[in-house]
This record gives sequence, C-alpha cells and structure tokens, in this order.
Amino acid sequence: MKTLLLMLSILMVPACGQPQGTVNGVPIPSRAFSTGGLQTQAEVAWRLKSKRPIEKEDMAAIERSVQAQRCNKLKSAISGVLQEEVMKNMAITVTPADIAEFQKTSNIKLPDPQAEARQKHEYAAAVLTALDAQLNKHEDPQSVYDKYLKTHGITEQAWSVQLLLGQTPEGKQSLINQLNMTPETVAQAAKNFDCSYQVKLKKMKERIDEQISLSDPKFKQYLAEFHQAADQNGNLNGGMPGDHLEYLQVQRQAYWNDVYRKAQVVINDPTMQNCDLSEFGVRRN
Repeated sequence: MKTLLLMLSILMVPACGQPQGTVNGVPIPSRAFSTGGLQTQAEVAWRLKSKRPIEKEDMAAIERSVQAQRCNKLKSAISGVLQEEVMKNMAITVTPADIAEFQKTSNIKLPDPQAEARQKHEYAAAVLTALDAQLNKHEDPQSVYDKYLKTHGITEQAWSVQLLLGQTPEGKQSLINQLNMTPETVAQAAKNFDCSYQVKLKKMKERIDEQISLSDPKFKQYLAEFHQAADQNGNLNGGMPGDHLEYLQVQRQAYWNDVYRKAQVVINDPTMQNCDLSEFGVRRN
C-alpha cells in the first residue's frame, strides 16, 4: 500500500526540473500553485457562514472552495506574467525622476512608525488576551468582548474572525508578529517600500491608451474628455458621460483580451487541470 501511495505521489507532480506552468515560455511563479493558508481561510469562512463546527460531510465543499481560490491565484499569476511581458515589449523604464514625481503626486501615504507600531501592538495584545480569557479561562463570551475588545474599537464581526483564526498556527503567529512589531521595523518596511512597479504600471496603461487611440478616433476623443475631467491621479473631478467612460473601459479590456487569447499557456500541474482558463490559449500536459 505504501509503495502504491508513493508511486501515485510521484505521478501527481511535474517531472523533475519542469516548471508547474509557463506563459509564452516564461515559468509561472511557484507561489501561484501553492495552497499555503487557503485551507485555513476556507475553513474559517465556512465556520463563520454556518455558525457551527466543521463536520465530515462539509469537507467536500471546503475543498471545492480551496480549489476555486487556487484557480483564481493561477489566473492572477498568468495575467501578471503577461503584464510583465507587455511592459518588456514596450521597453518601459523607470528613472529616479519618475519615482520622485509619482511620490509627489500619488495618494500613497506611508505610516507613522510610532503610531503604527502602537496600534498593531494594542490590537494584538487585546485579541490574544481575549482568546486566552474565552478559550482557556472559559469566561463569558459577551463579557470577554465587552471587557477586552470593545474598548479598542474592535467590532464583533472582526472578533468572530479572530476567534477562529487565533486558534490556527498561522493566525496565532500573525498576532504574535504584530505584538512584537516595533517603530524600527515599521520604519524599515517604509524605507524598503519600492513604488517603481506602480510607476511602470502607470506608464504601461498610458502607452496602451496611446496605441488604442491610433486606430480608434472615438477612444481618442473620449480619452481627451477623461483627462480634462480627471485629476493627475486619474480620479474624476468633473462630469463625464457614463457611456463615454464605459467605452474607454471596454476598449482597454479588449486590448487585454487579445493579449490573453494569443498567450501560449502550458499547465503541467495535474492538480490545476480543472481550472477554467478559457480566456487564455492553454495546453494542459
């Protein structure tokens, strides 16, 4: 029996050295195929929805939910690889001046290290104390919420989630990490924040708009209307006909649909064979 299980496990993984999937010859990141954290998320969502412990007959539905999430991760990863390819083909580059301009005009606000660390620490301490009080000391659930959580502005819905997550290794570790967060770690994370990808993304979208405008006069006209009505971050401040805005969105999506259709996607991972990837050109091995 052990020999049979070993043979099956060997058959269910891609050949040694072979990527689990590729897009136009580029390997899809392995994280797109992982199940890390998805099982816990699905089980917590199920318990929140059903308001009861998980039973044996529930597992099939939970596994379907996990697989659906895995398929969504895979689709996002494929789109990401194609997006990177479009950027490369457009020869998009980012200069220090581009980054400085983006930081000056964008709505991205980095947190205050002292305030952020204090907020994370207080939240985690309150939840961990409440978990101990309810699960180990068996205090009254409503009293636990009123005494330890309500004063910190933690909603009952948020507590319902944390009550389940806090009983999992991943959830408890996340709370401990927040508890140990310091202003120095927050400041370092802010220092390491790299907005160059956002700048590349913005440039790519502008290039796509330019390409569509070359062959679509209506798109060019509506795009000019949009720029006149929007601020520098692309937020509409003035009026613009809804059908004009919708036309821009439809034509942009048509551009990506064409990219997706032409993509050569190969999936070697047998556990992902049932994912609906019909918008891409897919070959399953």
